[in-house]
Amino acid sequence: SPRRLWGLPDAELQAPVPHHQFRWCLRKEAALHVRKDFHPRVTCACQEHRTGTVGFKISKVIVVGDLSVGKTCLINRFCKDTFDKNYKATIGVDFEMERFEVLGVPFSLQLWDTAGQERFKCIASTYYRGAQAIIIVFNLNDVASLEHTKQWLADALKENDPSNVLLFLVGSKKDLSTPAQYSLMEKDALKVAQEMKAEYWAVSSLTGENVREFFFRVAALTFEANVLAELEKSGARRIGDVVRINSDDKNLYLTASKKKATCCP
Repeated sequence: SPRRLWGLPDAELQAPVPHHQFRWCLRKEAALHVRKDFHPRVTCACQEHRTGTVGFKISKVIVVGDLSVGKTCLINRFCKDTFDKNYKATIGVDFEMERFEVLGVPFSLQLWDTAGQERFKCIASTYYRGAQAIIIVFNLNDVASLEHTKQWLADALKENDPSNVLLFLVGSKKDLSTPAQYSLMEKDALKVAQEMKAEYWAVSSLTGENVREFFFRVAALTFEANVLAELEKSGARRIGDVVRINSDDKNLYLTASKKKATCCP
């Protein structure tokens, strides 16, 4: 069954999230999209059932990074809720499909797990094209893997339009870091994330810390971008400019400002 997402849940949040709340990233200074709600046009479009083909699309998300930083474990923890201690390097590429329900609309992510080995780089890079989100993973206990994320991003952006892709910098294996070690690495990671214009997240695939929250955020932001793009493509000037009303209503057109209060609580 699809994972239902009405907002982005916090780590401690157990109760259902009201549909009008869009939960913040766990670290505000690392988030590029800090706000409490989906874009008003997205909320209205979902309520008016005007999301076009978004519910039928599969959005591509690529996961890149050095060998053995934990890309496969990250995907497996979210998709299968498993952690395999027996490391096996990804050969070429692999992918998992995950279904969501965002604001009542079905939505699917295709998570592409790419090889980190140099000899498979050419093969993996052929699958970068068409990504709507790029997740760059590094090991929180390996400074070199953080430095290498810049090249991984550059390679991925060669096949994608930088203005149309969401970027996430993810530090893995947090469970292996002491608080002092993590604090030092986090400062460097935040600097890199700001340079990339990426959101920064720290996760542990072993314990599951922040994994679910992270992928829900990827799904929410990717869904939002898809709906906004669909609205632009459909030629809608502004959501709410023309709305469905009862046939006996004298005023056949309602402006966005008049409709706003009912569309976007």
